Amino acid sequence: MRRLLVILGWTAFGIVTAYTLALSVFAFLDPGWKPHRVETAWFLFSFAFLVGLVRCLRPSALSPDSQSQPWATPGFWWLAFVMALACGAYGRALAVGFLSDDFVLLELHDLGAGWRHGTSQFLRVLPVWLLQAADGVGPAWSPVLVHAINVALHLFNGSLLFGIARRLQLGTSPSVLAAALFLLFPASPEAVVWASGLQDVLMATASLGFVLATLQARHPVVLLGCLVIGLLSKETAVVMPLLAAAALWARGTRSTPVVARTLAACALAAVVFGVWRIQSGGGTFAIAPTRYLVKEILATAFGTLAVPWTTDELRLTALVGIVMASVVALGAWLILTGRATWTAARVAALGVAWVVLSVAPVYSLFFVSNTLEGSRYLYLPSAGWAVLLSGVSSLAGSRPGRVFRWALYGVVALWAISTHGHVRTWRRAAAERDRIITAAMAVRAPDCAAVAFVGATDNVSGAYVFRNGLEPALRRAGLRSVVDQTAPIGCVFTWTGETFVRSR
Repeated sequence: MRRLLVILGWTAFGIVTAYTLALSVFAFLDPGWKPHRVETAWFLFSFAFLVGLVRCLRPSALSPDSQSQPWATPGFWWLAFVMALACGAYGRALAVGFLSDDFVLLELHDLGAGWRHGTSQFLRVLPVWLLQAADGVGPAWSPVLVHAINVALHLFNGSLLFGIARRLQLGTSPSVLAAALFLLFPASPEAVVWASGLQDVLMATASLGFVLATLQARHPVVLLGCLVIGLLSKETAVVMPLLAAAALWARGTRSTPVVARTLAACALAAVVFGVWRIQSGGGTFAIAPTRYLVKEILATAFGTLAVPWTTDELRLTALVGIVMASVVALGAWLILTGRATWTAARVAALGVAWVVLSVAPVYSLFFVSNTLEGSRYLYLPSAGWAVLLSGVSSLAGSRPGRVFRWALYGVVALWAISTHGHVRTWRRAAAERDRIITAAMAVRAPDCAAVAFVGATDNVSGAYVFRNGLEPALRRAGLRSVVDQTAPIGCVFTWTGETFVRSR
């Protein structure tokens, strides 16, 4: 009877997988084809996968801890190669300069009071302080310094994730793959290239450092320091103790009493901070989650992590989406059928939990558009996604496992090219910013007591230009007669896409 149930279960999972992939192929070949049906199919697939994953989470012999393995191993040199690849992909980001919200943050005076946007108050003390401190070196070099800090932190985050994967005993190659998938994830440029994305990158640095320090049983001061840095960078850092606890569970070893007490203290501090921010942050933070909102968040998060390209890109290269959907389905099959000790199942569960936990604190603000606007919210979740995929690659002892690992090598190469292309999009946004500022500086209105400029380009293919910050940008450029367009004595100039034309 038990054997019959197992056969029926695998048959059902096979049917769901085939159905999901078939609908995905139709959707990628014909964009817009019944998206709700495709979304429902993937939810069915995910449910079936999670049921099988729970069944796989059984105690088994642990592989030796990699704590004693030195850094000077072949894995270190492969990690250096991956970092060099990431430098190549992000190298041109240094010349992007400031865009949109950057100009607003540079003029923020009371860091302790936070930054008000709409009805919400955002507390970003450390990132804004870093932005303003870097801006003090001078207008010519401050944007380059800010972008260099962002890219350097991104590379450091990749090395932290490599260390976490090693502590999870994934082996050298899967650990390098985890770092590569994270560093070259195509939806990360909004966080890494945009100066305002420093808040996400710095918060991820603190979070990854906290998890690694927990796995290494570091001194409590190290964990508390990471927690403080994270909480002063972005509210999402409240999940750090949960991520660390999930990583300890995935490794399958008991934590020391000191680590357990430190985690408990950090969790309490995070809860207190979270309650305070919900009460003081404004109406957006206090929105109650609905069933539809949760569904949309999960679909958007995992959908973008699996297929991190814009809608226009997928229209041009539908095969890319089909391949990624197939890779995800193959990975799920390998996890459920190819367990080689505890590693695959537990690390897969960690990856899923990591994504959900990382997105949960920003549920009321979370969105990712068809042009990857808002993809910065997936910066920390992408680390969990990379761990999940690299954990599957640790099952390369079988032929499907080796196919999957080589498929991931291909994914890394594809993502490197895509990331370089997305950085170029931000370069185009920078060029549009320069055109707008130059056109505004060329305006001559001697009969106007003051002028206001409106209608500037919001974004270029998802890369922000002047959604905010036009007036501060013009003030930095030396144009100080900017007033609100409602001023009775002011003249209004509207951007046409080529120049500013007087509209009042």
